[in-house]
Amino acid sequence: MPNYIDITAPVRSQSNLPVIIDKFREKVRAYRMINDATFLLEAAEGARITQDLFFIQVRGELVIDSMSLPNIRLKVSGSGEYKRPERRVYLTDFRLLNDITGMANKLIEVTGIGIGKSLHVNDHDDALIQTLLA
Repeated sequence: MPNYIDITAPVRSQSNLPVIIDKFREKVRAYRMINDATFLLEAAEGARITQDLFFIQVRGELVIDSMSLPNIRLKVSGSGEYKRPERRVYLTDFRLLNDITGMANKLIEVTGIGIGKSLHVNDHDDALIQTLLA
C-alpha cells in the first residue's frame, strides 16, 4: 500500500490547477443546459511509487449552475497515475458520490472526462510533484 502524503495546500496555491479548471469550464459552457461549472478542491494526496511513477488522489466538489435547476453540488473523487517520462497524468478512477439527478453524466460526456483520459503535466507542475513527493 502506498504511503500517501497530503499535498492539498501546495496544489491549490502553486500548481496549474486553475488553468485546468478554466479549460473544464469552457467545455461545460458549450453545453446548452449549463451556464457554468467549477471544481472546488477539498483534498489532494500523492505517493511516489517508483522514480518515474506517482499515484495521486483528489476529492472535491463539482458545482454546476444549470439553466433550469438550482445549483447542483456534486461530491467527486478521482485518482490517477503520473507517468513522468510521458509527462501525463492518466485518470484511473472517477466517482460521483451524490449524483441524484443524473445531470453529471451529461456533463462528463460534454467535457470528455473519463477513465483512461490524460492531462499533460508542464515543467512547473513536474518540479512541484518531484519536490512534494520526494
